[in-house]
Amino acid sequence: MQTSALRYFLEVAAQGSIRKAAERLHVAASAISRQIAILERQFGGSLLTRHPLGVRLTPAGEMFARQARATLKDLEQVKSDIDNLQEQHRGAIRIACSEGAVADLLFATLADLAQRPPAVAYDVMVMGSRKALEAVAREHCDIAVAFSPRPHPDVEVIRSAPHPTCVVLHPGHLLAKQAHIELGQLVGSPVGMLDETFAVRDLVDRAVASEGLRLQTAVTINTIEAAKAYARNGLGVTFMPLYAVRRELAAGTLKAALVSNPLLSASTVGLCVHRARSVPQAAQDLVGALSTRFDAYAQPTAQIGRS
Repeated sequence: MQTSALRYFLEVAAQGSIRKAAERLHVAASAISRQIAILERQFGGSLLTRHPLGVRLTPAGEMFARQARATLKDLEQVKSDIDNLQEQHRGAIRIACSEGAVADLLFATLADLAQRPPAVAYDVMVMGSRKALEAVAREHCDIAVAFSPRPHPDVEVIRSAPHPTCVVLHPGHLLAKQAHIELGQLVGSPVGMLDETFAVRDLVDRAVASEGLRLQTAVTINTIEAAKAYARNGLGVTFMPLYAVRRELAAGTLKAALVSNPLLSASTVGLCVHRARSVPQAAQDLVGALSTRFDAYAQPTAQIGRS
C-alpha cells in the first residue's frame, strides 16, 4: 500500500469532500477516487458514504482513518530515527510562520544556521496564526511561529515571548503622537482589519466586545504588508503585533501606539511543535536557535517611545 493513498484518504476525511481534498493536495479528484476505490477493494468494505454535499466516513472508514494516522506517524518516526542514526541533517524543514515574524526572527535565525555545515533546505510557509497552528496539528509542518497561539490538544508551545498588539497609524494621524490609545478613541475612525485567519483579529474583536464598543471596519485585509500599506497611505488605522512594524517605526514611515486593553497588551508570540511527534535533528537545531533569540525578541516596546 502506498503512503500517498493514506494521505489522500485522510485529507478526504478532513475536508469531507474529494473535490476539496484534491484542491488542497493539488492532484486530480479522479486520482484520489481511484486510490480510495483500491483501498475499499483491499479491505472489503466501504470506507466512505457519498451525500449531496460531499462524503463522510463509514464506521469502517473511521477505524481505517485511526490506523492510517498511526501508520503515517510511525513512518515519520522511523525516518527521523534513521536520519538521526546516520547523522543526516540534510532535508527540507517545514516552517509555518506568521508574516510579521519572518524577516526579523526567522530569517535572522536561518542566517546564523547557514554558517554551520551541512546545509539544510527550508520550506517556509507564511500564513496567519490559526492556519499555522492547524499546520502543526495536522503535521503539515515541523515548526510554527505563531502570534498568540490558542491552546490546541495536539500543539505544544515550547517558548513564548510577550508581544503587545498595537494600533498602527500614519505619522500625520491625529493620534500618532500618543504612546497609548484607548479603543474608544478609535470609534468612528476607519479601520483596516486583518482577516479571521490572523489571531490578532480574534483578539481585537474580543477586546472591542469586552468594552462594549463597535469599530468601523472599512476594509478587511489578508496580509500584514497590505495592512501596513493601508495605514501608510493615510486611509485609516490597523492593528497588528508590534514586532511586525519594527522596521517601519525605525524608518519613521509608520507610528504605533499600545492599546490600553488587557487582551491586547498581554498578547504573545509562540514557538510551536506537535505535542506527540518527534522532528528530525535539523528541525531540533532550528528550534534551539529560535529559542535563543526569543529573549531579545521579547522586548519590542522600546521603539514606541522613539516612533
